Amino acid sequence: MGTIVMNKNDDIIMRLVHYFITECDYSPVVVNGIKDEIWLENNEGPYKIIRINSNHIHNNEQLRIDMYKTFNIMKQIKKQTFSLSMNVLNIFLDLGFVNAIYVIVLIAIPLLLIFLKEPLIRKFEEHEEMFPNGFGAFFVEGFFELFEVVLSFITNTMSFLRVGGFVLSHAGMMLVVYTLAEMVGGVGELAVILFGNIFVMCL
Repeated sequence: MGTIVMNKNDDIIMRLVHYFITECDYSPVVVNGIKDEIWLENNEGPYKIIRINSNHIHNNEQLRIDMYKTFNIMKQIKKQTFSLSMNVLNIFLDLGFVNAIYVIVLIAIPLLLIFLKEPLIRKFEEHEEMFPNGFGAFFVEGFFELFEVVLSFITNTMSFLRVGGFVLSHAGMMLVVYTLAEMVGGVGELAVILFGNIFVMCL
């Protein structure tokens, strides 16, 4: 016996499609080149086109690209149906914008713990006063230490990006070497690969 496993989004999509087709007299529309989307049409409905999109969209840039793509598809549909105007209802099922909870848990709290590192050590390990010289003096010193830590994180990240750039340039040059080797063929192919590798490594 076969088994079909449906996640929550699939169940929502099936319910939406069933509702619009059976209750609102919409019919499916075939749109080429789309994935994880369902398009429904009803020329007599309040919305001539309903688009159900289950693609994961996690930021505003992706949302803008998605809306631009939808706009272009609608222009084609209007040309084919000779329509001057067409109301569209976009239903997004997987909008995953950055949640404030994630920002607090993954960024704000770690930065706060780094900022309060020394007072917390004094309090829980040495059992001393958290701010022996006053909070003002601690704040100034702790702020610049935190700034230095964050700056070091950024510079280290940029350093690794530089290494990644070297990797990409190396891969590009090796692609040229192997392309030339295939063009030469025969015994010359091995020679081109050997001297090409040596040349790329010397760079």
